Amino acid sequence: LCLYYKLLQSERKESCFALANDLHCATSAFAFAVDIVCPANSRFGLMSRELYQADTIAIIILGALNDEKGILSSLARERCDPALLEFRRHPGSNIIPTGGWGKHFNTTRQPHGYYLREYLLANEIPAQAIVECVTSSNTIEDAKLCRPIVERHGFRKLIVVTSDFHIARARLLFSREFSDLQIEFSA
Repeated sequence: LCLYYKLLQSERKESCFALANDLHCATSAFAFAVDIVCPANSRFGLMSRELYQADTIAIIILGALNDEKGILSSLARERCDPALLEFRRHPGSNIIPTGGWGKHFNTTRQPHGYYLREYLLANEIPAQAIVECVTSSNTIEDAKLCRPIVERHGFRKLIVVTSDFHIARARLLFSREFSDLQIEFSA
């Protein structure tokens, strides 16, 4: 830039225009290189674009209760509703319902995640957006059993949906299991 300024001062216009073109090419190449080496939201924080495409986002719904007929409790529906909002905020994302069987939350023949899936389908979530159900019986298993599914699908960002009183526990367990991914929590 100093050389460019000196050439402008000396009225050597031809050299000035050639240098300006070289500078433009060099800065474009530099910006392109930085964009590749230091993508958005990287540890270097050089860019502000959204790094995660929707198809690399998984919305994980933590299970709650259903009755002996498979009807979701209000708590379970209250966990599904924010997941519906998150899905609409991130079109193209995927949903992982959790919950298997247990005396304290589901004694039916189907896993609890099946009833979450049915609720999501009834609320116009496309079937292809709902990936495998995690047949877990507690939050520790939710986190551990989600790991192979997350890896198999190549998800890079997780949005864990639970109840507000349960976020601290979910944050502890999911942050430990997925320390390599970006995780958000929603209630």
